[in-house]
Amino acid sequence: ARKLTFLTEDIATAQEPSVSELRAYYIENQKSYIEPVRYSFRHRYFSNDWREHAKNDASAALEKIKNGTEPESVGDSFMLQTTFIARTADEIAALFGQEYSESLSELVSDDWVGPLQSAYGWHLVQIQARTQVRPLSFEEARSLLVSDLALERQQAANEGYYENLRDRYQVVQ
Repeated sequence: ARKLTFLTEDIATAQEPSVSELRAYYIENQKSYIEPVRYSFRHRYFSNDWREHAKNDASAALEKIKNGTEPESVGDSFMLQTTFIARTADEIAALFGQEYSESLSELVSDDWVGPLQSAYGWHLVQIQARTQVRPLSFEEARSLLVSDLALERQQAANEGYYENLRDRYQVVQ
């Protein structure tokens, strides 16, 4: 069965789709080609492993920052970077946890806020930039369109081939 699948896939993808086919596919599936919200932020980390009262220490540090203390002078060292640029909510969730990622959508840019809990401990966070959800242009989505259309054609070729086989044979019990 796998050899037959390879055969139909090769046939289905033998010809590169034309620009007009890609444009039609793009228009038909435009909701699938969206640039998600992206966050650029920096954070200060407070470890539950190294501190008895990490959340309280983070709250106290936030007050110090609001009163002029340099943010870099508070918190614990962190195994990842302290600044993240243009990360999606899914990327942030993979690093810090879903709850942390969801919290970012509620934050105002430029203000230090917190403490926010992550999978690692507590954080003070400053959103430096946030992009809005937007549709990808045809050119931005082009490589995705080529691969998605090829996959769709492969699946259709496989389904058609197997349907043809089923129609030609009778299963006897």
